[in-house]
Amino acid sequence: MSTVTPTNTVDAITLGESLGLVMGEPAAPLRAGSTVRFSFAGAESNVAIGLARLGHPVSFVTRVGDDSIGRMITETLLEKESTSPGSLSTPPLTPRS
Repeated sequence: MSTVTPTNTVDAITLGESLGLVMGEPAAPLRAGSTVRFSFAGAESNVAIGLARLGHPVSFVTRVGDDSIGRMITETLLEKESTSPGSLSTPPLTPRS
């Protein structure tokens, strides 16, 4: 588990999921060979990002996969400073066959 207890207080703690998004070109059907871009969304992460942009220290608790989408979500949240340093909690997933 990669959990670090924050040493500073936070104004808000959000708990929820962030989901990977695969988006095609606007107003075009998604077909094989289409250009796509990856992003993520989730109400709780959106709230954490919004509060951080307003200057509030925020902690976000979630679970993400140990894959490229999970790493993108984690890196993006930390880059946007949407969480206080060390307060992004991502318990490990159990591998499935």
